[in-house]
Amino acid sequence: MNFTAKLLFLSLGSVLGVTIPLYLFLSYTSSHALEQEIQARLYGQAFHTVDKLDRMLFERRADIQLLANIIGNLVTPTSEQITQALLAHRRYYKAYYSLSFYDAHRIKMADTVGFSLGQAAEADSWVSTVFEQGTSSIGADIRFDADLQKNIVYFAVPVRNDQNTLLGAVVARMPVENLYYVLGGLQDTSGQLETSLFDVTGKLLYSTTESQLMGQSVLPAVTPEHIATHFGKGIFYQIAQERGYLDFKGNQWTLVVHYPVKEALAAVTRLQINALFIGLNLIALSLVFTTLLARRLVKPILSLKEATLKLKNGDFQTTVAITSKDEIGQLAQTFNQMTQWLLENMKALKQKEELLQEYNQRLEEEVAAQTEELATTNEELQAQTDELLNKNQLLEQAKVQAEMANQAKSTFLANMSHELRTPLNGILGYTQILNRDKTLTPKQQEGIHIIHRSGEYLLTLINDILDLAKIEAGKIELYCIDFNFSEFIQSLTELFQMRAEQKGIAFIYEPLSYLPLGIHADEKRLRQVLINLLGNAVKFTKKGGVTLKMGYQNSKIRFQIEDTGPGIASQDIEKIFQPFQQVGDTQYKAEGTGLGLPITKKLIEMMGGQLQVESTPEQGSVFWMELDLTDVSDLIKVHKVQEPVIIGIEGHKTYHILVVDDRWENRSVMNNLLTPLGFDIIEANNGQEGLKKAGEINPDLIITDLVMPIMDGFEMVRQLRQVPKFETIPIIAASASVFDYHQQQSKSAGCNDFLAKPFHAEALLALLQKHLNLNWIYEKEPSPVMTEVIVESKENITVGPSAKQATTLYDLAMRGDISGILEELDTLDLAETQLKPFTRKIRQLAKEFKEEEICKLLEQYLKPIN
Repeated sequence: MNFTAKLLFLSLGSVLGVTIPLYLFLSYTSSHALEQEIQARLYGQAFHTVDKLDRMLFERRADIQLLANIIGNLVTPTSEQITQALLAHRRYYKAYYSLSFYDAHRIKMADTVGFSLGQAAEADSWVSTVFEQGTSSIGADIRFDADLQKNIVYFAVPVRNDQNTLLGAVVARMPVENLYYVLGGLQDTSGQLETSLFDVTGKLLYSTTESQLMGQSVLPAVTPEHIATHFGKGIFYQIAQERGYLDFKGNQWTLVVHYPVKEALAAVTRLQINALFIGLNLIALSLVFTTLLARRLVKPILSLKEATLKLKNGDFQTTVAITSKDEIGQLAQTFNQMTQWLLENMKALKQKEELLQEYNQRLEEEVAAQTEELATTNEELQAQTDELLNKNQLLEQAKVQAEMANQAKSTFLANMSHELRTPLNGILGYTQILNRDKTLTPKQQEGIHIIHRSGEYLLTLINDILDLAKIEAGKIELYCIDFNFSEFIQSLTELFQMRAEQKGIAFIYEPLSYLPLGIHADEKRLRQVLINLLGNAVKFTKKGGVTLKMGYQNSKIRFQIEDTGPGIASQDIEKIFQPFQQVGDTQYKAEGTGLGLPITKKLIEMMGGQLQVESTPEQGSVFWMELDLTDVSDLIKVHKVQEPVIIGIEGHKTYHILVVDDRWENRSVMNNLLTPLGFDIIEANNGQEGLKKAGEINPDLIITDLVMPIMDGFEMVRQLRQVPKFETIPIIAASASVFDYHQQQSKSAGCNDFLAKPFHAEALLALLQKHLNLNWIYEKEPSPVMTEVIVESKENITVGPSAKQATTLYDLAMRGDISGILEELDTLDLAETQLKPFTRKIRQLAKEFKEEEICKLLEQYLKPIN
């Protein structure tokens, strides 16, 4: 391409480079400015209209609320009085088609036009808003009314009397044209400004362009994206959300004001066409001028071309003739100066190349030194990294050792519990055997009772420590049942009312809401939690009182215990939840072990709650928890029935029972307990001896320990089940082990049942009856003469215990502590002889395990008579 053509293209490009951007800039700025003006006007119109709409709805609500207040103030409003009130209001406010009144049962009692009287309200949204939520519905329903045969806007306001009781609702029906008048008035001089009104579900309530779609759901959701999709790209629009007016919050309607883009940009389009025509004329003139100029410039440029070729070939002496003083002449002069400059600078260039090589050499040396320094730094960082890794490994080892120590602690507690429960099995077993001996003197029976009660107390302490170990090991489980929650609360409140009275403080039970009659929960653990918290509150409160508050909060039952005790310092609150930790006054520390609150906290967390506490020193403390407890409707109240004493087996068959246990005392308990009843007991020291004797005597039932030397109970049961004749023989595992997996392993090995040591005689006899299908022979009922003595004793109770003495016995009966009751009765017999008729009656009931009758008898003595 020659120079002339290039010059033409250069000229054309210059013109186009200026003309096109200018054209585009002017088009954009004019369109953008016009669009902003339209959008601003649409924005102002939209929000002005929404405000008018909200004010109109607010005024309608005020009208109807006034009418609702008038009806609510009537003493006993009748349908005639209500109709007169509606007609009077309708004559003053002519904006409505009709005014109606629905009673609290949603039946139309009165109407200004008399339609549908006595009929129930339809399932409109205003019905649920007024009758279920108790609030006003202002314009939320817009639909076709079958009675009025028109599209109607509904307004509904609840009617209440002076006691705030809901009497019904006033409903006003306004023609939808009144609503459209506010919206339809939004127009401009061009007549192109349009409006659309949507409710929160996307239903089209009003439109100036889509009247055939009014009342239909046209948007999946009222969002800018769906609105843009619905109207397309051919319009400008603004969205205004209903904001309400004063205390009227609105119906969450959305108003869209839109304007056609084509109409809005018509003037800009005409301006763009004119600008394009002018630009084309300028381009044509530019091409003509450029052609004439190129012809004049080509000749001197060709001379420069020839001189440049000579310079390329190494002729630095060549020059160009200067024929003018314009830019071409200046270019020729510059060319001549350039050739001279090249000659002078060739030598200087060589000198610079030498200097550059020297500088590069020095730079390479410096880079090498810095590289060596970085390598040294990297080695130091690597050493630090290795040190951190070693520390992390040490920390991980320490963590593993701590976990092993914790596991060892739990295992130690469980094993110690096993070792303690084993001799307790012998102690408690023989106390139960001796209790059946009718030849013992009363003093000997009292000694047996003391031994049994002490053993039971020791077993309780062992179980408490074991509970803590199980909780920490995550092995404790909740056993939920359906129980009577009302009786559960009553028993707790009666117990602590008595304790509080003994201490001279107040105890208040305050239900804060409806509580269910029955719940599904672990009754034992829930009782343990509440007795612990209430017991602490009573124990630490010297004056004032303790309050138990219960009620629903956030769909859960909240238990809150408040006291006016000494309080807890903020720095001590965390300590009280640590095992064996006690804080506060030293006079209270001796009264507990420091395990109550840690166990309580962990049990509450297992139930899905959190134990919270707030406390102020010298003012008191508040403990609370929230539990999600299932409300159950059907409850079965089980009454305890004391079975008579078993003295033998019906029939002439002798049952042979093989007892396998490595402890002599355990086998002796079984032997002495079962032999008097008619059983033949065969003993074995371990599993291997048990296998041998089972093959020799073919027993009817086997009772075996699990952990034994030589061969344990698990292996013995497995081998027995492989022998055909022993496949179905009943086998009961009896062990003092507290490991749950031992019970599971025993059943997996083939045992039919599990009996925990120390065991109660009734539990053992129940298992024997279950697996051998036995019928017991019971001790005969007392003779009629004895019955008369007992009745006479009841009638001769003339002197009763004091309130404090009755409270102590009541507390023991509520806990089922029969041994404690008998011991307390012995103390009363020695201290106050006039109470002997009373103590004889209580003693008789205690021996029959009739705790409920004891409680009923004691209730008359709980509070002193003024």
